[in-house]
Amino acid sequence: MESSDNTIKKIAIVAGEASGDILGAGLIRSLKQAYPEAEFWGVGGEKMLVEGFQTLYPIDRLSVMGIFEPLKRLPELLKMRREITDLCLSKKPDIYIGIDSPDFNLDIEKKLKKNQIKTIHYVGPSVWAWRQSRIHKIKSATDLVLLLFPFEKQIYEQFNVNYECVGHLAAQQIPIEINKYEYREKLGLSESDVIIAILPGSRDAVIRYHTKLFANSAKKLNEMWDKRHKNKIVYVTAFPDEAKLALFKKYWPKDLEIKCFVNQSRDVLGAADTALLASGTISLEAMLMKTPMVVAYKMSMLAYFIAKLLVKSKYIALPNLIAQEEIVPEMIQDKAKPTLIAEKMLRYLIDLGYRDVIEDKFIEMHKFILKDTHHLAASAVMSVLNK
Repeated sequence: MESSDNTIKKIAIVAGEASGDILGAGLIRSLKQAYPEAEFWGVGGEKMLVEGFQTLYPIDRLSVMGIFEPLKRLPELLKMRREITDLCLSKKPDIYIGIDSPDFNLDIEKKLKKNQIKTIHYVGPSVWAWRQSRIHKIKSATDLVLLLFPFEKQIYEQFNVNYECVGHLAAQQIPIEINKYEYREKLGLSESDVIIAILPGSRDAVIRYHTKLFANSAKKLNEMWDKRHKNKIVYVTAFPDEAKLALFKKYWPKDLEIKCFVNQSRDVLGAADTALLASGTISLEAMLMKTPMVVAYKMSMLAYFIAKLLVKSKYIALPNLIAQEEIVPEMIQDKAKPTLIAEKMLRYLIDLGYRDVIEDKFIEMHKFILKDTHHLAASAVMSVLNK
């Protein structure tokens, strides 16, 4: 990747989460091939710093989740946003790239674009799912949006928002062909056992809400399985850190054995014959690991009522969204009952032809979304810079 433009580019990037740090680092690395003298500054994490990035604040100051934490930190977040905006208006970077964190970045992008500073938003906000009115703000705030999935294109085309689909990085990181026995050996699991991954989510509230449901589903599956087969079922789980794992253990029944791992969710999925998981990026990883899954999700009646009003998408599981059809079962709210979930999981274990069809579909979908993400993102940035 080369550029005939010899001027030193000033590129501002603001990433608010660990996933954004990964995307930002890869983008910087690719852009440096075209602009070796470029200056990169803004907000980023350790991976971006390794690439020569200068951060104004630690990235964890932007990493807020849920409803109440952002409210508690609102004065600080507003101050940071104002300072970043003012700095950009004074230093006038050639381009501003906001990576995810749309509630923080879009307001900055909108003001900078009004002041003739080019803007890109990397990772399209999920307007296809909820708060679709945001598309108008996105259009007014950005010169280009970088999307991760093909199914997102429709609404951006509908409202004439410039976009480029650059793919999801996980599709590059995970191989097309998966050898489950390698993962079992890595985790010390038997080749002959039936391995089932239990992944109830990574946020505290979701862990608390799902763990009992997932445990009861496992108990129902054990009852169904014992009547049919001799192979032992072994349950496995993984969490990003010890604190999340400790919370899970608090709610998981002591009489139901499960092997626990930290920061090894992909290995656990790779080893598993099937998985029971909450919706989210983990369903994409399960698809890429070619692991048939059941997606279950339950919430309070009030939260579900609000979600039904706001969410416009037909599906919640990423494999189904990518395929635009129900490839994997979605057991949501009233359907999220232990017996019904166990029956869906059992089918994967006893109907090997059905499981093969699902795994083949996952391979096909993996190939469909596989792109050279960092290179495509950098090329898109260059196209906006060179306009």
